Amino acid sequence: MYIFCANNCTYYTRITLPKSRRDRSFPFDMKVSLLTKERSVGVGHNFAVLSTIKQVLKTVTVNHSRSSIELLGSSPKN
Repeated sequence: MYIFCANNCTYYTRITLPKSRRDRSFPFDMKVSLLTKERSVGVGHNFAVLSTIKQVLKTVTVNHSRSSIELLGSSPKN
């Protein structure tokens, strides 16, 4: 995980996912905008974003038969 500044001067966090997740059809990495052009503000936003992403990744499962990603405990939409 690290913070980087894109060409438009907005800060992003980049999180690489472990190989065990990539083997189950997850992407190599995730990039999330921190919605700021100030690094000091971005560092604070980064903690909140990482906490949320960690919670979501614990509840996500990949359904290979439907080629979709679903949250555990949620019913699939038809």
